[in-house]
Amino acid sequence: MAYTIIAARLPEKDEKELEYVMKIEDIDKSAAARKMIAVGLAEWKKDEALKKLEQGKYTLSRAAEFTGISIWEMIELIKARKIHYIKTSKKEIEEEVAELIK
Repeated sequence: MAYTIIAARLPEKDEKELEYVMKIEDIDKSAAARKMIAVGLAEWKKDEALKKLEQGKYTLSRAAEFTGISIWEMIELIKARKIHYIKTSKKEIEEEVAELIK
């Protein structure tokens, strides 16, 4: 994996948290920062995908693909966060079912 160098200014509180990660994980500061950035990006991607799913901008499969998780994991995430993304009303579903039964 290729790496690039970035510089960032952190509040002292965040540096203390990073030092805690370094101690617990027994890793250096760069590795701890990479790990926390990866964790933060993964969480951001989940939030963004769920937002777009709820807005109707993403399908279930697109949301899962964007976050890098399976559709089943996405369904579990949707349930856990109580996201409502199906916009079809009960009446519309009943009308469609009635039409199919004809």
